[in-house]
Amino acid sequence: MEQDEDREDKPGVRIGVSFCELNVYGLNSSNRYQPTMTSYTADLIKSFVNLFRHRNGSRPKILKSFDGLVRSGEMLLVLGRPGSGCSTLLKALSGEIRGLHIDQNSKISYDGEYLYCHCH
Repeated sequence: MEQDEDREDKPGVRIGVSFCELNVYGLNSSNRYQPTMTSYTADLIKSFVNLFRHRNGSRPKILKSFDGLVRSGEMLLVLGRPGSGCSTLLKALSGEIRGLHIDQNSKISYDGEYLYCHCH
């Protein structure tokens, strides 16, 4: 019991994560590996077009109402077919959200500290 208390005072302590009503939308394609001048130009044009699309509510929904809890010391294994949202879930939980939009009703908490939460 004393070892667990000592571990909490040290840097690098493991923490748990919980997520509730996690809804994630895509904003742009993230499937290219090496950006080029052509891809930058294409992204600029796509971003301009997507500005008008997002106003009409046509963002592709990648994750819909995901709930989960990973306690301190546990591991999370995410399995699924390509394109099913496995990487998107892990990116959202880690905060790597370039090209993604997390819905304002979604909640992600790290041991009670909210990373994303638009709570009233």
